[in-house]
Amino acid sequence: MSELTKKKALEICRDLWTWLAEHPYKQKSEWPGWNKYGEMRNSCPCCEYAFQNIGGACTSKCLIRWPGGSCTEPESPFAEWCRNNRGSKYALKIVKLANESLKRLKK
Repeated sequence: MSELTKKKALEICRDLWTWLAEHPYKQKSEWPGWNKYGEMRNSCPCCEYAFQNIGGACTSKCLIRWPGGSCTEPESPFAEWCRNNRGSKYALKIVKLANESLKRLKK
């Protein structure tokens, strides 16, 4: 995996979760985009960005502002997606969070 920028990581994240919303019974590992971008830590471009550029645990340094502070908190859409057999509703919430983070980069 080549070095990611904040913008690229968030764009890949948005694309991944858009695909997952359109394919609600698929797993992150099944996303066709991995063929283009290669493997990433936790199958997550934001985790990969944090590892490459910041170091340490990605949950506390994520590019996305998660409810509760990280994707692993019970109230985050990612945790909900994991608990609820993947569902488009939760994937779309993650798309929204990624888009909000992209907008903050442009300010």
